[in-house]
Amino acid sequence: MACGTSPAPQPAATLRVVPEGIDATRMLSSLVTKAKAAGGGQFEPLGAAVLVENEQLGSFVEVPADDCLLAFARAGTSVRDVDLFAYSDGGDRLAADEAPLPDAAVVVCPPHPRRVYVTARVMAGSGVVALGVMTVSPETATAVARVVGAPQVLDDVASKLQAWANLERRVRERRNALGSRWEDVRRVAVPLDPRAHTAVSVPIGASRCLDVLVLPSDEVRSIDAMVVGRNGRVVARANPAGRDRSFVLCSSTDQALTVMVRPRISRGIAAVVIGRSPKGSVQEIAERHWVDGGTPLLPLARAVERNRERLEVLGVGKEVGSGQVALGSVATVALQLEAGCTRLDVVGGLPLGPFEASLWRDDGKLVGRSHASEHAALFWCGPAAGARLEVSAVDSGGPFSVQSRAVVDPPSLLVAHPLAAAQLLSRLDAVVGPIDARAATGATLVDTSGLRRASQSLNLAKGNCADIVVAPIGASGAMVRVVAADASAPMTRGRSVVAAVACAGTDHELSARFEVATTSARASQALVLVRSR
Repeated sequence: MACGTSPAPQPAATLRVVPEGIDATRMLSSLVTKAKAAGGGQFEPLGAAVLVENEQLGSFVEVPADDCLLAFARAGTSVRDVDLFAYSDGGDRLAADEAPLPDAAVVVCPPHPRRVYVTARVMAGSGVVALGVMTVSPETATAVARVVGAPQVLDDVASKLQAWANLERRVRERRNALGSRWEDVRRVAVPLDPRAHTAVSVPIGASRCLDVLVLPSDEVRSIDAMVVGRNGRVVARANPAGRDRSFVLCSSTDQALTVMVRPRISRGIAAVVIGRSPKGSVQEIAERHWVDGGTPLLPLARAVERNRERLEVLGVGKEVGSGQVALGSVATVALQLEAGCTRLDVVGGLPLGPFEASLWRDDGKLVGRSHASEHAALFWCGPAAGARLEVSAVDSGGPFSVQSRAVVDPPSLLVAHPLAAAQLLSRLDAVVGPIDARAATGATLVDTSGLRRASQSLNLAKGNCADIVVAPIGASGAMVRVVAADASAPMTRGRSVVAAVACAGTDHELSARFEVATTSARASQALVLVRSR
């Protein structure tokens, strides 16, 4: 026998039973490899079995709140069609792949239930079926879905709820008008009866917004719709223009809300379309559309204490004003802003509901505006100046307090462009806050003159993400797009500031570029910040 060679395998001398089941990991290995290369995370096999037509294999899966769930099934050559489904504990169908193929995959992204039931069913043929799940970050979900063929992510959304004429056109027109960037989280048809409300649960994540659009069928003449919290408090009442009803809800905390819909006279059905914005996008949305706050309110003393604990990392602040604001009026606080950069936090307390806070310089220029349900952050960069803070109530009046935190030696670029700096810091705070001006030390100035697109390179290590924030100088209107080597992220639009996120996969680096453009010839420059998470 030559050195280093192995003996040939010998046939079994006797018959014996091998107490091993079918290896699901081996059957799914090629899909797992593709998914991980595109940014997939933890993989877990759910099992494998020999199934005949109409038999199924499934299990409950606990899903991390901030991750998407990828589920995929692969069958042997004797199985011609496998369908895959994901359900909530309450029986609501979250996703499905019913294509006539032997492989199937679905992706369910936040907000989603804590537990999801995943099941694969053989529709034609018989043979071995393997089922597995994997966590995926929302930023890489589209890329992962593409390589495994998850249809609910890849299919054109115009194929959904085809019974509603012009549904997709109406949804797209609305979201373009809202600004920012939206992704579908739920589309469902619900029955309507004037004798009782129909309820649809709406989980909302911290620092995110939901666009809820309710479209009644032709036989329903008019409907009432509202959103309530867990304690029964009415958070918002729908916009009454036309037959359709809509909300834009934003919250600083994770919570569950309920949309209540009831027709006034006739019975029928309604399409409920729910979209989710990126984290921290309330600022760019509130510039174009009325935003309802979903954050539970507290008495002022408790709200101030909670805000103080949240901002401990920035140092001790000082109260520079307080007061009461009545519904239909504006409360004003005179301020003397220090040279450098200053962070102002406006905290509201019961019975004050959602409110709007605006910071104006004494020369009449608007520095920043924030729409909030408990807390609003505004920023100022520049020389010492007089200013006034205006607070107005939306639903009911109540008390408020204004806290100040100054940075004496901030980045010089922010001081040179105070209005753009204020917008950039407010948007960054909404995404990764709490922050002060030192978080924007790496900001740069790019040339957008002549409506040109400025392009910058971006390199990220494995598993890393970066936030890109853009604030145009001297004009209203901007957009940002991240263009990677293998795919491009959706374009994000805003009037005074926009943001996007770029992420590398867990198994590969990202070499990409992003483009910045303004939509007005008056804006020849923009502040750009790329900040690694």
